[in-house]
Amino acid sequence: MCCLLAACSGGGQSSPDFQRGMMQRQDLMSALEVLSSHPDDLMANRVVWGFYTERGEYDSVIMFAGKMFSEKSGQAGYERLWLYSGAFASQACVLGDSFDSAAYYLDRIIPFAGSGDSDDFLDAMIHNTAALYSLKTEMDYSAALEHYKAACASLEHSGNMVGLSTMLCNIASIYYVMRDSSGFEYAEQAYRISHDSQYGTRAYMVALSSLALAQMYSLKGDYGQAMSFVDKASGEIHEFPQFVPSRRTGC
Repeated sequence: MCCLLAACSGGGQSSPDFQRGMMQRQDLMSALEVLSSHPDDLMANRVVWGFYTERGEYDSVIMFAGKMFSEKSGQAGYERLWLYSGAFASQACVLGDSFDSAAYYLDRIIPFAGSGDSDDFLDAMIHNTAALYSLKTEMDYSAALEHYKAACASLEHSGNMVGLSTMLCNIASIYYVMRDSSGFEYAEQAYRISHDSQYGTRAYMVALSSLALAQMYSLKGDYGQAMSFVDKASGEIHEFPQFVPSRRTGC
């Protein structure tokens, strides 16, 4: 289980808000209305790409983000919009198992992670997608952990604790696949963040971190605790298609 860092709303560029309840169709329509008169609006484009990503409609992400990536390539003043479009497009390709297309985008945007044209959330998103690519194409756990930890550093720097919790769960999931219970500390930290009132209680993060802890307890052989955390997740999980294995799509 590797989670997806993608569904950002119209918050600030360096620390966007996460709506975990999913974004609603009203959010999409509002963003499309903005784009009808301001097609290069960064936040409105991110809402559109995030809306379709949340629902697993990866072809739609590619249709919008991929087109923007081609149009803005090399255009001065649109560097961040170009990078975000590449980040969303590459992520959609990885999740849709179109790895050649994913590599096309990643090869072009990874060199800009950490640059002045990027921001903390964008850096985290690029590293998250690169980690997923490493896992799905080569099962390269070492490279994936390196990318996830870089994503954690970016999110912690910006104070995006909800995103940080997601990345911690991703790290724990790799340790689970490696049958290494040392991932427990990452799952436990993610669970604490998801229940911290200063960040707000988000059903998505409660479900995800509960599942991560369940995996870790099962590795420790404590199946009673594992089942208790499965139960905590089960009441929330049905609302989120991110937990359902992705369908194959062309890219």
